[in-house]
Amino acid sequence: QNFPVSGRGLEHAQIRAMGLLKAACAQVNLDRGLLSEEKGKAIIAAATDIADGKHDKEFPIDVFQTGSGTSSNMNTNEVIPIFALQYLGEPMGNYDGINPNDDVNMSQSTNDAYPTGFRLGLHFAIEQLANHVDALERAFLAKGSEFNDVMKMGRTQLHDAVPMS
Repeated sequence: QNFPVSGRGLEHAQIRAMGLLKAACAQVNLDRGLLSEEKGKAIIAAATDIADGKHDKEFPIDVFQTGSGTSSNMNTNEVIPIFALQYLGEPMGNYDGINPNDDVNMSQSTNDAYPTGFRLGLHFAIEQLANHVDALERAFLAKGSEFNDVMKMGRTQLHDAVPMS
């Protein structure tokens, strides 16, 4: 799926990737019977909202850090229950309802989750960069066609050369 990367570039793509990753993990845990239907669907909905860019302001820390990316992973784990609980009609912060570690981060290692999210985010950003480079190429070709009839003296080694368009 193509997730546009705008404004915040790779950082924005990384947040979206972590949302997708957490939604996928919740789906697996739901399918395996490790999460109740209610919790699983709420976690998936909240994580999908993150992937859709609806809660970017909830990620104030730099998503890029050295080591395993614990702060980014835990930021994601802690934001998801806030919105998942809203889907369930539960008060914010009711970690008995949905727990960041036990439910959202279930069966995951930060050493796996963050690098996977980073690679997905990088993929989204590179895809967007390729689209921008294609647009730039089209713009250069259009300008080339627009000015094709304008002749100027070519230069080589600071000397006049053959006229060129």
